Amino acid sequence: MDVRPIRTEEDLRWALGEIERLWEAEPGTEEGDRLDVLTTLVSAYEDEHCAIPEADPVDVIRGYMEDRDLSQKDLAELLGSRSRASELLSRKRPLTLSMIHKLSHEWSIPAELLTRPYHAEIGGAEELVEVVVKQPKQRPYRSASTGGYWVENERSGAVIHEIKKTTGGRSKKIWVSRSPISGGKR
Repeated sequence: MDVRPIRTEEDLRWALGEIERLWEAEPGTEEGDRLDVLTTLVSAYEDEHCAIPEADPVDVIRGYMEDRDLSQKDLAELLGSRSRASELLSRKRPLTLSMIHKLSHEWSIPAELLTRPYHAEIGGAEELVEVVVKQPKQRPYRSASTGGYWVENERSGAVIHEIKKTTGGRSKKIWVSRSPISGGKR
């Protein structure tokens, strides 16, 4: 079996040509095995050298809307406000847990794509917005050490922990639990 490592663009072109030639090979045959090895090598090379940057949540929403011929008006209907949709698409409003839930359930956009960190200009200052899913370790509390607090979201029963910290630019993290907290509001 003639197989070699893929280290350069020339090696990649050679391997892609071989893959094309072997594309119809039957699994379990020598040619089929060669095809499997070559596709694995090409995949590893492309993962390392040709990585496509991940789209941020706003770009994911825009791409989804474009692919399905949806307008800002359609987004406004989903979110309940034209201004909210406009501010979200212009990165002047961060995605909220409620928005993520609606986009995920109504439009079937995977929540993992909507919870990636992204930059938004909120209140005139650029902020890094992150949504991180975690299990709460205890009941709601105020914390002087983290500068944050736990609150119960009445609609979903989820717990949101919000931390604001200064690091050159402002950063906002929203921690979302997977399980509701028992008991009343705090």
